[in-house]
Amino acid sequence: MPKIKNSIAFEIALLAIFTALTVVCSMTFPFGLTFRIGTFIKFSPAFIVMAVAARRFGTVYTALIAGVADIIGAFISSVPGISPGITLAAIVSGAIFGLFLYKKCTVVRIVWAVVASQLIGGLVITTVSLHYYYSMPYEPMVYWRLVQTAGMIIIEIVVLYIVLIKTDIPKLLRIIK
Repeated sequence: MPKIKNSIAFEIALLAIFTALTVVCSMTFPFGLTFRIGTFIKFSPAFIVMAVAARRFGTVYTALIAGVADIIGAFISSVPGISPGITLAAIVSGAIFGLFLYKKCTVVRIVWAVVASQLIGGLVITTVSLHYYYSMPYEPMVYWRLVQTAGMIIIEIVVLYIVLIKTDIPKLLRIIK
């Protein structure tokens, strides 16, 4: 009997599950788990799914999960059309998580992953994309995005420390090779 855990079908199923979880986590409450505060600030627990996926799959597949989830989310949300910049930010953030967290997860790697992901994907790419794609005024938005980025860095580091180091959820779920 073949090993199911290491089969290609199992890997594809896990990729699909992580993609679906990312979509649900990225959708706005009450249909999903993302909360919005005003126009510019949102809290999405999708980073937890990305971090667990990054531990398992690494850079390329985590970026793929993030990109596909963003595109699916754009199709099923009330926001008209796909924003290439927002999708790029998701892909870059997924790749950064994969780069830092693949198979080796320490507090230092979590901090680097979160800071790089939030600054590059969240603050720079997303802010510029919102400005150009949705014609949002840059100056007030950048201040709110700075507040969001600072808050999310702290929240993500604490949550990922608990999920990946203290409880080691990926090992408990036995999804790490």
